[in-house]
Amino acid sequence: MFKPKPESSLTEIDWFNKFLLSVDCKGKDEAQCKAHLGNSLFWVGALGLSDYARIFGSSISAKSLTEASVDHVGKILKALLERGAKYVVVQGLPPQKKLGEVRAQYKDAVIVYADTWNAYKTVLVNYKNFQFEEPFKACCGAGGGLLNFDLHSLCGSTGTSVCKNPQSYISWDGIHFTEAMHKQLAQLFFHQGFCSPSFDALIEAKSKNGPAA
Repeated sequence: MFKPKPESSLTEIDWFNKFLLSVDCKGKDEAQCKAHLGNSLFWVGALGLSDYARIFGSSISAKSLTEASVDHVGKILKALLERGAKYVVVQGLPPQKKLGEVRAQYKDAVIVYADTWNAYKTVLVNYKNFQFEEPFKACCGAGGGLLNFDLHSLCGSTGTSVCKNPQSYISWDGIHFTEAMHKQLAQLFFHQGFCSPSFDALIEAKSKNGPAA
């Protein structure tokens, strides 16, 4: 089900640069493109989740994968900032040291860390308070039981099925969250202190700075 060779961060950065040239910054010079990107919000989502699934049963340690994922985030973040990004949210693993280094290098940018892990734990230990009924079971999957998950029979494969009430599940397919879970995480990020600095601080900085020249 998984591609044996995931695309590297360098490939993804190359895709981003090609998109700018052909679509988002088409007809703009470098200064105009930087100004355009400086008025945008970039959200670097949780990365490496599929890679963690791949390492089960392999000789690759979770620690080495975490270090590689943090380095991957750092490369993507620097590529965005070099292109002119000024407002960036980084979601996922807590690469605080890496973020500190990048913040020191790009002092005009507002770089927010969205703490997915602690937000997830907050929902998980109080899942019924967040209107969930199934904290672990995949809505779409196969095998039943506690998880309804089979790595060799993922959602969409022959023999899998979809639950009737995905809004009551945290996990969509055993790997990704449901839309309902993403909604709860967004509320925690935006309003409950799971962003550092806060999302309100990012908005305030954008309001003070105004449009990029």
